Amino acid sequence: MKRQQKSSWVRGVRPLFWWLLLVLVLFSIHLNQQLLEQTRLYFTVSLNGQPLPYPVTVAWDGKPIQSGENISLGNHRFAITGPKTGSFTTNLSIWYGKHDLGEIRLVRSMGRLSVKADPPAEWITISGPEFSTNLQDSSGADLKVPTDSYNVGAQYRRWSGSQTASVMEDLVSSVTFSPKFGAVDLTCNRDGATYRLQNASGQVIVSDNLPVVVGDLPVGDYQATALYHSRTMQKSVHVEAGVTNDVALQFVLGTVQLETTPPGAEVRMADGSYLGQTPLLL
Repeated sequence: MKRQQKSSWVRGVRPLFWWLLLVLVLFSIHLNQQLLEQTRLYFTVSLNGQPLPYPVTVAWDGKPIQSGENISLGNHRFAITGPKTGSFTTNLSIWYGKHDLGEIRLVRSMGRLSVKADPPAEWITISGPEFSTNLQDSSGADLKVPTDSYNVGAQYRRWSGSQTASVMEDLVSSVTFSPKFGAVDLTCNRDGATYRLQNASGQVIVSDNLPVVVGDLPVGDYQATALYHSRTMQKSVHVEAGVTNDVALQFVLGTVQLETTPPGAEVRMADGSYLGQTPLLL
């Protein structure tokens, strides 16, 4: 009889038990959803405490995230990277609730720019968006500069060149200028002759009186033009590195005696210019 009463009681309580269990499960699910809704990540990013002027990538387990977004429970990786800033990385173990990382202060990423000039240049110019400098009578420098793209130029007396360098974080970017120079010794057999020296593109490099030694000439081919009174002569010049190249400009001249019968005839050039009257010594 007692066994029948107990069995009847169990059968009567069992629906209530399952109902309470269902309520508990539903409550747990609802509470979990509420707590997950409150589980968010907060942070701010600055550059040494100032507003961030450069774009950065903020990632949560490799996926983009913004401050205030929902995050899941468990172990995660938070990272900030940018082309012009130092990186920030941390591992987080997340439980329910608000997680505030506060202000994350990034620093400007730096690299090294190595510039060499052999022989030393009259001017070396280094120009970038945030750093620029000029070096006078310099063989170069090793500089710590913000990561960026730089234009580096070298100016010599009769040669100039430029290169572009990309400086990356914690790496050395090298720029080297090594132009080769020579000299020419221009002589002439006539006093009072002048000259002009042109490069392969026809640009006049220098002009003056003869004789002369012209130094600091980049290796290559040139054209020397000598002028003596109304006469002109040209000569090709090849400049080799590290030596003085001798170039002799020779005007080979003679005389002519013009006589007519009767004397007093006018003498003119083919272009009509007047030279004098006979008898005439040219």
